[in-house]
Amino acid sequence: MENYWIQIGERRELDLSKWMNRFTNDMTFKVVTGSKFSSISSYYYQIVKAYDDKEIDNMVKESEDFIVGLKSLLDAMSFVLIFGDFIKNYFPGLRTIYQNYFKSRDFIFNKFDEIIRKRRIEIENTPLEVPLNHDMLTSFITANTSRDINPTKYVDPDLLRPMSDLEIRANMIDAFIGGTDTVS
Repeated sequence: MENYWIQIGERRELDLSKWMNRFTNDMTFKVVTGSKFSSISSYYYQIVKAYDDKEIDNMVKESEDFIVGLKSLLDAMSFVLIFGDFIKNYFPGLRTIYQNYFKSRDFIFNKFDEIIRKRRIEIENTPLEVPLNHDMLTSFITANTSRDINPTKYVDPDLLRPMSDLEIRANMIDAFIGGTDTVS
């Protein structure tokens, strides 16, 4: 991020809140999934694109879509809590906003489901003698399975089942909301 600031130069104004949002998103993504994300790069190219016609690669575009979708998901949560069912379903302007929030929610849910699905395949294809990544997603997927690094003893049997994809997604969303928006 600091290198991007240097490249931007002193003549352009920096919106620190947007930079910090992307910084915390990149850090949260690394902690939760163990993978690199390009939120900071995405914002840098978004700023520079106005002055330069550089081509932005797919990962940067995906990062920006993810940031926008996550922000929209947060807005949707507030919207649903503030407006009652009658208003959000029957007032034309609000109904459109509500439907757009559902599209954003579906986009983010699909992104998380895709990340979970890819990691499950990666774990299944990793030999037992090869250690797995140490990140939240891997821990969620391997919890209470033969790959669990912390076998649990003396616990209620109902708690010894592996987590479902829905439960994993909900925990990942909590991590991103707490780690990205709240922090920044």
